[in-house]
This record gives sequence, C-alpha cells and structure tokens, in this order.
Amino acid sequence: MLVVNILFEVKKLLVVILSVSIIFSYNFVPLHAHNFKTNESASFISLADQLKATLTAMSSDDSINPVAITQQAQYARALLNESVVHELDERNERVTTNLVKALDSLQYVSREELKANVSMVFDILSEATKYQIPY
Repeated sequence: MLVVNILFEVKKLLVVILSVSIIFSYNFVPLHAHNFKTNESASFISLADQLKATLTAMSSDDSINPVAITQQAQYARALLNESVVHELDERNERVTTNLVKALDSLQYVSREELKANVSMVFDILSEATKYQIPY
C-alpha cells in the first residue's frame, strides 16, 4: 500500500512539473483589454486651436511691442514640433511648407503687417485641417 501511495504522489508531482514547464515554456504576450492609439485628428485640432489662440491674442492687442510679437511667434512656431511637421508633410507637403514659412515669418513682421500675416496662417491652418482630418 505504501508503494502505491508513493507512486501516486510521484505521478501527481510529475503532472505538476510537466504542467508548469508547459505553461512557462511559451512566450507570453501581454494582453490588454483595450489598445488605444492617439487620435491624430484630435491632436491636430487641439494644436490648431492652440496656435489660433496664441496668434489671436498676439494680433488683437494693438499695444503689443515688437519683442512680445517675436516671443509669441516663437512660441507658436515651437508648438509645431518635428513630429507634427512630419505627420502633416505625409498628407500635403505644400501646406506644411507654407505653414512653417508663415509661422517663421511672424517673428519678423511689423505691427502693421501682423494682422494680415496671422490671417494668412489661419487660412493655411484651415487648409491643413482639411487634409489632416479624414471624412
């Protein structure tokens, strides 16, 4: 009887060892309930709104000095980082080039030219939004 019990225990131990070795021999891939990707359209709309807010504040203040204009223009240009430029460039290179040039040129405009240049940036942003947001 003792031998039978020992064999039964050894058999159970072998089953456990075999089961554990099978379980841990596979490469586990982490499973997630959801795999959310960033929504590029929403990110771009947010960026466009940030640019518009910055530029509207800058162009609506008639008493703004040239140093402040330059600082705000540099901030607006910094919002358009390399990853955004790359993403826009994939969809429409001309619009991307025009937007970058227009934002860069804002740093050097006079107060008199500011509103016209900001309006031009708004037009380019509207066009970029058309290409960036799928229908």
